[in-house]
Amino acid sequence: MGRILLICALLLLVLSGMGYLVFSIAFKVAREAHTRPAKSAPRRTARGKPKAAPARKPVPAATPTDELTPAPAAAADPMEAYYRPSHAFDAKPTAELERLLAELARRTELSRAAKEFPTDRKSLQRAAAALEGAALDVFSFKLDLAGGAADQLDRFSNAHLIDPSLRPFFLGNDLRRDLDPTEKKSYSAACENSTVPRDPLLYYALGAFWGEWLVLHGRCVWSLAAPLRPIQLFPEPAAVLNTQCVVPFTDVTKKLCEPEVEALAARFSALSANRRCIPPFPLIAGSEDVEAAVREHFSEKTLAALAAEDAGDDERAFTLHAEAIAERPTDAGTLALGVSVAWRLKKWTLVDEWLTRASKASPDTSPIVDNLAALYAEDEAKLPQAIALLERQLSLDPNYGPTHLTLAGCLLDSGRKAEGLKQAQWVVEHDPDLKTEAASMIEEANR
Repeated sequence: MGRILLICALLLLVLSGMGYLVFSIAFKVAREAHTRPAKSAPRRTARGKPKAAPARKPVPAATPTDELTPAPAAAADPMEAYYRPSHAFDAKPTAELERLLAELARRTELSRAAKEFPTDRKSLQRAAAALEGAALDVFSFKLDLAGGAADQLDRFSNAHLIDPSLRPFFLGNDLRRDLDPTEKKSYSAACENSTVPRDPLLYYALGAFWGEWLVLHGRCVWSLAAPLRPIQLFPEPAAVLNTQCVVPFTDVTKKLCEPEVEALAARFSALSANRRCIPPFPLIAGSEDVEAAVREHFSEKTLAALAAEDAGDDERAFTLHAEAIAERPTDAGTLALGVSVAWRLKKWTLVDEWLTRASKASPDTSPIVDNLAALYAEDEAKLPQAIALLERQLSLDPNYGPTHLTLAGCLLDSGRKAEGLKQAQWVVEHDPDLKTEAASMIEEANR
């Protein structure tokens, strides 16, 4: 049985239609049949050089009128389509919603129909607090940033903000489970004709509250770039440089448009269960801000190190990564990016140190744990430690194929053939990207 080889592959991702490049780090474990040197330099795919973050061009905000929805004709600005809700705006707010909007305007000192909204943390916190106070004053509904549950905005929106024709079909944070056939038919008809509130200030306050809650409870950090137009429907951003960006204003817009399928609590659950990316997760104004957010998240030395890697200068890249890590010794993302070069240059002591530190800073991130276990597995005496790490991680992230494959190799190397084959077979059945490697491992073990 071959030993385990760690590969840190930097992959280029091009987000189609967005007009910019982003980079994602992916970790992959490979096995070699027969023998190989004790430690081999990792292979990596080519990737482009980091580009300067594009300046965001101010675009005119959409005036909230019914003529703007549904989908308009093609606009000159391709991003304009993302600033339109999927449903028509309401003709007139209800009396209670009118009171809420007036109270939000008073507390934030912002226009209800402003074209753009402030992105600084103080303004966002003020808007979040304004929603707390206004919800209590107008609806006697208690929102709580500090201690409230993830579904509180779902419950508040279902009871007071979604189209009035939809509200009778919801109970708490979800669609009622006791709808009879007649009610289900009525609900479907109501969905077809539902509208959404038209005032951007409402979406700003909701997004600010949701974002602030995620900062407090969801391992997130604000990383907004102006202009901020809070009525928006951006696609979910891709993972970039091993972190995951979140679009809180899109989240709340989707919630009001599709209250049954776009529950905020479900989004939080998915984010909390994300073991593939390294927190903190940037909260952004829209998908066009992904690259800028990531550049804000990493130091200039880390970015320069990536550029040096692209130029083929690993020695220079290693020096810059080491300097970046010295400045941010507990930042898991910075540490993880330095590991690839350290491995290629056979800096085994630093590979071990940096991976260990990264695992302490982000103990539940599957790629980091998987790579640390792969490194431990290079030493037969550390195989039990590697197996323990991998089994713990699978209890947190049971569907991560590389961990199953690494565990399979460790178990086979430990003489636990039946258990190892079971893990390898799981990969064959569930991970198309690693299926061939797992099949080869099974074939080798059965010779």
